Amino acid sequence: LWGIYDALSRVFSPYELNPKNMNPLQDLIADVVDFDAVRGGADVCKLFIAATNVLNGRLRIFDQQELTPKSIMASACLPFLFQAVEIDHEYFWDGGYSGNPPIYPLIYAGGSNDILIVQINPINIPDVPRTARGILDRINTLSFNSSLMREMRAIQFVSDLLDSGELDAQKYSRINIHTIDAESELAQFSVSSKLNPDWEFLTYLHDIGRRKAKQFLALHFDKIGTESSTNIREKFL
Repeated sequence: LWGIYDALSRVFSPYELNPKNMNPLQDLIADVVDFDAVRGGADVCKLFIAATNVLNGRLRIFDQQELTPKSIMASACLPFLFQAVEIDHEYFWDGGYSGNPPIYPLIYAGGSNDILIVQINPINIPDVPRTARGILDRINTLSFNSSLMREMRAIQFVSDLLDSGELDAQKYSRINIHTIDAESELAQFSVSSKLNPDWEFLTYLHDIGRRKAKQFLALHFDKIGTESSTNIREKFL
């Protein structure tokens, strides 16, 4: 069924397929997530959710105190599937269009010089796409990765200035970047696979994530807090 809905979404908009904008997912989130507890835990763990303003293209960061079922829905609003989410008379789509993920809130919030990025969109693919669907999939991943690559370039620029002594290391901190990805495993799937709710597929992805996380810890745990385990220049630039 998810494949059929994906095909329909390329012809009809969610305003045509779902004119009353019914979305049971928002009610489900409201039922299962204790937002008061999440908002009250800012001293323990900071959480930021990103959404893209449809009208001006700007990135909107919702901090813990702003988290609601609507802000969660806004952060995951794929425009081919859902109507734009209205919050305070502004309309939002998925945050990935302007920050995927946004790194700067983690830097500005302070508290740690290490950032771990879990990538679900492959940066590299083995072949040039030659089908209409393959081309569309690649356009999607390129657009979702572009903001991350720009932020990585900025972090590398600051690191280079620190290395050359042009920035005062007493005033500016070096950011250690770590990544967990599964490019070889995920490159085989099209973007529409994100709509696949089959339990077997979800457990397959879960198993990949667990395996990759264990590999990361085995190889790079000692680098956390001391240096980057990812070479930004090689991976992103």
